[in-house]
Amino acid sequence: MNIRNWAVITFLSLTFPFSGFTQEPDIIDFNLVDVTTGEKFILSGVDNKKGIVLLFVSNDCPYSSYYIDRFKKLITTYQSRDILFLLVNAHLDSNESPSAMKNIAASWDLGVPYLADKTHELKNMLGVEKSPTAVILKTIPKGYSIYYQGKIDNNPQVESDVKEAYLTDNIKTLLANKPPAHPNTRAIGCMIR
Repeated sequence: MNIRNWAVITFLSLTFPFSGFTQEPDIIDFNLVDVTTGEKFILSGVDNKKGIVLLFVSNDCPYSSYYIDRFKKLITTYQSRDILFLLVNAHLDSNESPSAMKNIAASWDLGVPYLADKTHELKNMLGVEKSPTAVILKTIPKGYSIYYQGKIDNNPQVESDVKEAYLTDNIKTLLANKPPAHPNTRAIGCMIR
């Protein structure tokens, strides 16, 4: 192999893992009930989205409630830019039941599906342990790759003191077809049991 061919192969191998062209999917499909409609949400039925943001939340965890207004802003800003937002609740306590989820979804008024993951299908598939946890799935040819997983930002309690907006910055780089702005982070919050 000559030096020119080696340089091209090296360039392609370093470039395309971020573009999704050579990457195997981390997720191909899942289906969970959306408590707001009572209908099944099937990932493979989603078309024409650049990415999907899964927000693992809890009805009662204070850390989740700190972020509701920030979620509204993110949804308003990026939903029209081919980013689909999904709330996911994998907690099993009685106050996290599908009927309790439906009630709180009405009060949150986010206008996005709120998926019940009571068998931990999606939680286990992604290795999510706490709420809130954000997961950005990047659309690739045969499914979705995990683009980012972890914290929403570095200050759950005081939005005005946020110095690192991990989720927002990574949505921006996803839309720009660039590598993630931040590597995966360790989520803080309430353990999902």
